[in-house]
Amino acid sequence: MVDWDNDGDLDIFLTGWSVTKSRQVTMLFNCTSAANFTYVENALSNTDFPGVSESSIEAADLNADGKIDLLITGYNGNQADQVGKFDRNICGYYLNQSPTANAKPSVVGNLAHLITKSGAETMVTFSWNAATDDKTPQNSLTYNLALKNTTTGKWLYNPMAVMGGATDGWRKVATLGNVYTNKRWELYNLPNGVYEWNVQAIDANFVGGPFAAVKTFTISTTGINEIIAGLDINATNGKLIIDNKTGNALNISVYTTTGSIVKQFHTADSFTLSLEQGIYIVKANDGIKTMVQKVVL
Repeated sequence: MVDWDNDGDLDIFLTGWSVTKSRQVTMLFNCTSAANFTYVENALSNTDFPGVSESSIEAADLNADGKIDLLITGYNGNQADQVGKFDRNICGYYLNQSPTANAKPSVVGNLAHLITKSGAETMVTFSWNAATDDKTPQNSLTYNLALKNTTTGKWLYNPMAVMGGATDGWRKVATLGNVYTNKRWELYNLPNGVYEWNVQAIDANFVGGPFAAVKTFTISTTGINEIIAGLDINATNGKLIIDNKTGNALNISVYTTTGSIVKQFHTADSFTLSLEQGIYIVKANDGIKTMVQKVVL
């Protein structure tokens, strides 16, 4: 789904084998009424787009003219009304000839962050105002959060876009923003360090607006994160290892970096946990001390 004709409504591309047309197809359906989810097939489906099955398509502005273009790969047959009639696997692109161009979204405004602490928990709340766009409705804009720990030099949220310079905001990927339509985002128990963050808006054609001015903050858990003697938390061979030699039962919680609980345990034993690759925050409490540690699988 992409706004092919730059009228503010999402259009639909479909590829594959059509039983009705008895051939491979690449079909474009233009939205004529978003409120009623009404679509009409575009004539390009039968005159310009080579039909493909076993296919993959991608939409991106290939020639930077403000119009989304189409990349096509797949098998194209040799049926009588087949566009091209290649009878083989093909790979190509189609440049959008629609008369209306698309402009970038505006800069996101009023970036703010709030750091709150409760015991061993540290939460950072990011917020910003909605951007605007010449075609995409404001409620349909998505947002791309960039967050970097400058102390370690590592990205927690990579922008996947150019930051700064003449091409500021130019997207390296054709997809929605990484925090979707949210204008408020919470992260829990970030590692200690100095952080830089900013946000850009992305419209229905996956075009990114300029990044807002960089904001900075510092995370320091001195005096909150304590060492529990006899407890070792580490990652080995893609698995989370909790080595408990304290002799005591511990309350152990495993979180994602967005604060979602993955697992919770109350045990005096050591154990191994298989998780998907990613960054996790592990919190252990022995009734007196609380230990918080980041692990990377």
